[in-house]
Amino acid sequence: MRTAASVLVVRIEVDLRRYWVKGSPRVAQGAMLFVTLALATSGAAVAYIEAKAYLSAGIVPRERFDALVADDIDIGLSSASHTLILRNCYEAMTSVSSRLQPTVRRSAVAANCVATADRISAEEPANSFAWYIAALAAAETGDIPGMTQRLRMSQLAGPSEQWIVELRVNLAEDHLAALSPDALAGHDGDLTLLAQSQRGVSSIAQRYVRQAGFRERITALVEKLPAEDQQRFLDYVRGAANQATGG
Repeated sequence: MRTAASVLVVRIEVDLRRYWVKGSPRVAQGAMLFVTLALATSGAAVAYIEAKAYLSAGIVPRERFDALVADDIDIGLSSASHTLILRNCYEAMTSVSSRLQPTVRRSAVAANCVATADRISAEEPANSFAWYIAALAAAETGDIPGMTQRLRMSQLAGPSEQWIVELRVNLAEDHLAALSPDALAGHDGDLTLLAQSQRGVSSIAQRYVRQAGFRERITALVEKLPAEDQQRFLDYVRGAANQATGG
């Protein structure tokens, strides 16, 4: 194992030079620090597994997409390596360049991301992001019941993680008619949280302006909030409306 670990470190050092060439020195420094800490605190075996996850994920978007198409990735052991793979899945399913890929390749990514995210959520049931990625990927494959079930699990696992809540709201709004009653109730909870937050209220106000069918639902939720939250929401709606009309 000592020999394997030594070889691996050499491979990492060579691979990290690509980050420097591509103009990402901070990423390279961070990755090397991660491997160094793993070697120091967990031993060569764990560092080897974690570094395999880093190396197999790909560096540039094209490489990351190709790795997900081929299902040629290692998810590693840590939450950090899990998050890396989940973010790669999100990028591969939502970016403009990925949307331009042939259908067969996008379908392969979605299927592999469902399996990968399900595996991570099985190991980390409280990982709301893993449940969300699994839901997003299930929707991409056309498995709407599976999407709804996983979306609900994400709601339960991370009811107050705002950045994930924002992602969930977009997915839920795209499939609103298909949501189960409990997922719909969780969606209302997500909308309420965003309406009360400093950052989230902006996205909700923008949706209010551009999506007529959304207005009655969000109004019913906002009317239950404290007066100051209602007023802030109205202020943001006015600002979004002015921005949309160039006023």
